[in-house]
Amino acid sequence: MFARIALLSFYVSSSLIGSGSYSADIQKPKQLVRFLVSEGWAMPFGKVEKMNNQTMLARGAMKDWQEALAAKLGRRAVFVIAPFVRLPRMTNAQIADVQCLITPQWVNEDDYEWPEPFFSITEQLVGNNDQPKIHTIDELVGKSVGTVNGYHYPTLEVLFDLKKILRDDAPSEESAYLKQTRRRTNYTVMRNIDFKYRKKWIRIQLI
Repeated sequence: MFARIALLSFYVSSSLIGSGSYSADIQKPKQLVRFLVSEGWAMPFGKVEKMNNQTMLARGAMKDWQEALAAKLGRRAVFVIAPFVRLPRMTNAQIADVQCLITPQWVNEDDYEWPEPFFSITEQLVGNNDQPKIHTIDELVGKSVGTVNGYHYPTLEVLFDLKKILRDDAPSEESAYLKQTRRRTNYTVMRNIDFKYRKKWIRIQLI
């Protein structure tokens, strides 16, 4: 079991990439709708796997939702997968049509058209059950915090920049979780939905 402290709450939506006229264009009959996907995603949102030398979005809630949206538009979903740090450049180049699991707090919101958010997410700090519980951010001074390369953590950024706490980047969400279970970090940032999804077997791994 993990101790938890809330770091950030935000609303998540799927956003159209492009200019103000782009939302009209996306309704025209086309063969494909391209979804921008971070290869750092983990379940329950998405599982990115390599198969036959190709990187693909194998399963997850975002895959199901995106395929349903494409079907509603009369198109076939195509997943454009890249490291999270490359997504802003791909957005500017309009390599994809829609990006999901994103919030205006992370990006230049003028690059997107924002629909109403679908659900809210809270990011939490989690740690192994035998570690001291954290009640305030100041108690993290001198500790390592597991993060994902390229991800933004507004509540912690100042302490990261001042080197008061050590940001320990992993290449993906899955890697960050594994580092925590193997005690390679003191604490890790995890979304509340991920925690609920994983806690039944994380509890076993931590015993």
